Amino acid sequence: MKLALKTLSRLGLAFTIIPSFLFLFDLIRLETVKLAMIAGVVLWFATSPFLQASAASRVVHSENQDNL
Repeated sequence: MKLALKTLSRLGLAFTIIPSFLFLFDLIRLETVKLAMIAGVVLWFATSPFLQASAASRVVHSENQDNL
């Protein structure tokens, strides 16, 4: 599950970054860039909260630790 979320999250990030460079070198049209970036943003925002929640649950704060 975690591996799938990481993969989808990175794929969404790639869909937001790579189309702009492809458009810069005139390899794809602006409409395609817009669609790819919207799909990437939706994918990124859909997966990243789950990854951040699992990372935040592993953090141990010093005020919660017992001092022996």
